[in-house]
Order: sequence, then structure tokens, then C-alpha cells
Amino acid sequence: MYIQWYGQTFIKMQTKSPQNGDSNLLIDPFVVKTIGLRQPKMDADMVLMTSGKLDKNLKLSESCFLIDSPGEYESKQIFVYGISEYDGGDIPTGKIIYSIEVEDMNIVHLGQMSQKDLTDSQLEQIENADVLFVPIGGHDSLNAKQAAHLVQAIEPRIIIPIYYKFPGSKLPLDAADLFVKELGTSKVENTDKVRITARDLPQDESRLIILQP
Repeated sequence: MYIQWYGQTFIKMQTKSPQNGDSNLLIDPFVVKTIGLRQPKMDADMVLMTSGKLDKNLKLSESCFLIDSPGEYESKQIFVYGISEYDGGDIPTGKIIYSIEVEDMNIVHLGQMSQKDLTDSQLEQIENADVLFVPIGGHDSLNAKQAAHLVQAIEPRIIIPIYYKFPGSKLPLDAADLFVKELGTSKVENTDKVRITARDLPQDESRLIILQP
């Protein structure tokens, strides 16, 4: 699997299976030109939206499988579980956490999450995360300290921060170095695209990967 980040909560995953060949999965795609980010190719077999609806200016094929609500879904050997986020009580915020089973891995995307603590039910559904996309930039999502707290609760094998400030971005967010400091690690991998397979998953310490859009 190849993973790229395009800013905010926008992730592209290129997956492969013996039965279905290559598949492109997009999470939270948007038209990015007005906020200082580059525009990727939008070919997709599956699109997941963690909040709101699909940008009407995006042009996707009619065969693309769109998911924008909680529930269980499957397409091309990709299994998706949409989990509601809550406001700290029992009222859903309208945002969705996704757990994705693909290529013998469990990928969790927290979206633009602002819920500080997971419920027992939420944690049970995502606690076996191999790869975790976690927002860290504060403003209207988790800040660095809150994100580090959730990472400790979930214990993923690979941590990939999203929704943070980087050179060229016009968003009012904190930079990634605050999150790195909160995690207390000096082992950071910086790249613009990463390949991850089940056999390469770390068995002891978690990997922290900082992606550049």
C-alpha cells in the first residue's frame, strides 16, 4: 500500500489485491487550490468522508463507491467500518471515525476529530490499529497533547499525523513539532509518500511518519 497526504484530513491510499488489482481509496478529498495546496489526480474506486459531504467541484466516476455515514461496508476486498464521534456525552457530532481492513492491515482515520477521550465502544473497534491517521493541529480539532493522549490509548503500530501546519499552507494550525515533543520520541521519518505492508509493521516500538503534501 502507498499512502500520501494532501493537507487537512485528505489521504490517498493505493491498494492492491490478487482478486481486484489496484484500487485508489480517498479520504476527505477536496478542491485544494485556494488554500495553498496542490491538487492530486482524483481517480478513485472508493471515497470516505469523515465530515460533511463530497465537494461538488470534484469529478469522480459514477462507479466510485462513496461512504459518508456510519455503518459497515465492503467493496473490492476493502472492509470499512464507520464509527460515530460524540461530543463528550452521548450526542453524535456528525463526524465519523473510519476503521478500514485492507491488505491484512487495520487502518484507522480519525478525521477532524475533536472528541478528547474515546468511549469504551469506540476504543474496542479501533484498538487494534496498525496505522493511525490522527489530527494534531488544534484549532477546531485535537491539539498535540490531546492527540498524544489518544495515541497512547489506541497504541497503533504506525502513527501518521494529519491536519497540521506546514510550509505553504494557509490554515491556522499548529506545526507537527509540538506533537513530536508530546510523544517524547526522537525517531521521526519524514517523507512525501510511504509504502506500508503487513510484513513490515513494527512489532515493538511504534513508527512515527511525518508526511509532506
